[in-house]
Formats: sequence, structure tokens, C-alpha cells
Amino acid sequence: MTLTAATPSIVMGIGLGTVVDSLCTLLPGASMDVQPGASAQLAGIVSAGTLCAEIYDVGNQGTPVSYTLTVTHP
Repeated sequence: MTLTAATPSIVMGIGLGTVVDSLCTLLPGASMDVQPGASAQLAGIVSAGTLCAEIYDVGNQGTPVSYTLTVTHP
């Protein structure tokens, strides 16, 4: 998972989780604060199932943020 762009360019939180009661519940150890970049920022192996990706404010967002989050699955 990669936060490839954010305008304005600020640190955001990204995470991978499972859907529980219509909410994305992040998996333990599957989230981090990142700066936009080109390289994978969150990687790992997860069990098959319905997964969700989440991007969230870590306290830096003062205005709306436009972003691109890329998720790659082999």
C-alpha cells in the first residue's frame, strides 16, 4: 500500500483491515504514518478474505486533502 500523492503534501495515516459491522477495523501492526512517496510504505501477508484500506488524519490536516492511495495485490 502506498500513499502516492496528497495535496497538500502532509503526513497521513494508512492502514489495512477487515470489514466488521460495516466499518474498517485495522489489523494489528497494519497501519503507519507516511509521507507521500513512490515506494511501498505498508507491505505484508494477510489471510484471504474481505479487506479494506483506510487513510486517516494524524493531526496535520487543517484543510481538505486530495490523495491517491495505491493498493497492489499479486
